[in-house]
Amino acid sequence: MLYRSILVLLDGSPFAEHALPCAYEIAQRSGATLRLVHVHTLSATPIHVEGQPVIDENLASLSREHERMYLEQVKARLPEVYAEIDITVQVLDRSVESIVNESLGAFLAAHIATTGIDLVVMTTHGRGGLARFWLGSVADMLVRLTNVPILLIRPTENPPDFAHPPVFQQILVPVDGSVLSEQIIEPALALGELLQAEYTLLLVVEPLYADYNLITHTTTLDAEAIQRAQSYLATLAQRLGTENRSIATRFILAENPAVVILEHAQRHANDLIAMATHGRSGVKRLLIGSVADKVLRGATTPVLVYRPQESDTTG
Repeated sequence: MLYRSILVLLDGSPFAEHALPCAYEIAQRSGATLRLVHVHTLSATPIHVEGQPVIDENLASLSREHERMYLEQVKARLPEVYAEIDITVQVLDRSVESIVNESLGAFLAAHIATTGIDLVVMTTHGRGGLARFWLGSVADMLVRLTNVPILLIRPTENPPDFAHPPVFQQILVPVDGSVLSEQIIEPALALGELLQAEYTLLLVVEPLYADYNLITHTTTLDAEAIQRAQSYLATLAQRLGTENRSIATRFILAENPAVVILEHAQRHANDLIAMATHGRSGVKRLLIGSVADKVLRGATTPVLVYRPQESDTTG
């Protein structure tokens, strides 16, 4: 998998612009086109109050031109070496009918599906600016609607730092033993290869039962299941490993996979979590909806997410 076209969604806020340093770094290393995109809502008819136009077609056009100028200004603020990569700006026109008939997430997912985008980079929320339109919900919707990898960046109060962009050196890849959960591996490797990253395959298996009493809390799993899980990880690492690729494995028996994933990332300095948005029963259910949601909401590091293709892998 190669990243050749990278989409950055901008809403006019400094928070959304925190996606730029990482996207710019990836584009430089991969030679990808960097696409800066903003969404403009078109008014079907002029708006009048007491017979007087409040927003007419001319003002709507001025607003759109203002939004395009904003994107051009963002492009101009990128480091001077930007000429080495192709950077485009685009204002997407969203009609009133679109607002009525589909969500903003669905509108963007349709655009992504028809324009050959390989990677979306965006912050997990934005504020104010030209259009307050992704307060988490848009990112959530895109994760569910698009089959393109999405790299979610957590914004900070500080300005975007192009001098020190995120460079992922330790990538944590949770899997659950299913083919669906493994579909995140290719996008993760494509990103990690650009940055000479090391990888950890993490398998969290919930115990078959827990024995509670007033003194101890013991969780158990039969020896055959443990051996099967460890064998699965070893086989997967061997299949993916190369002379220039470092892949470690971790098997953890725990009752809360999301907490384990987040704690592992923090304790072992994993600077990127890469995971499928859901999986099916393999060694043990792991990445079904709620776990991925908890990781996305709880992670302080960037998260690369991918919705698996199910057509040829269900069963």
